[in-house]
Amino acid sequence: MIVDSIECRGRLGVRGGEIICYDEEGNPLGNHIALAKALRDEERARQEAEARAAEEEHARQEAEARAAESERRAQEEQRARMALEERVKALEEALRRMQQAE
Repeated sequence: MIVDSIECRGRLGVRGGEIICYDEEGNPLGNHIALAKALRDEERARQEAEARAAEEEHARQEAEARAAESERRAQEEQRARMALEERVKALEEALRRMQQAE
C-alpha cells in the first residue's frame, strides 16, 4: 500500500504488524496511515479556513466599495441640491426685482 510520506521526528517501530512512529519521549504517535490521514485532514481544514477567510475578505471589500459609492452619490446629490437651492434663490430674487420694477 502506498501512502503519503510523513516526517517522523522520533523513531519508528513495528507493533502488531503496523509501523508506529514514536515521539522523542517514546510515546506512540499512531501508525503511519493514521498520521498521514490526520495530516491530510488538517491540511484540508486549513485550506478550507483560508478559503473562507478569502471569501470573507472579498465580501468585506465589496461592502466597503458599496459604502464608498453610496457616500459618493450622497455627496453628489447634496451638491446638486445646494446648486438647485442657489438657482431657486437667484430666480426668486430676479422675480422680486421684476415685480418691484413694474
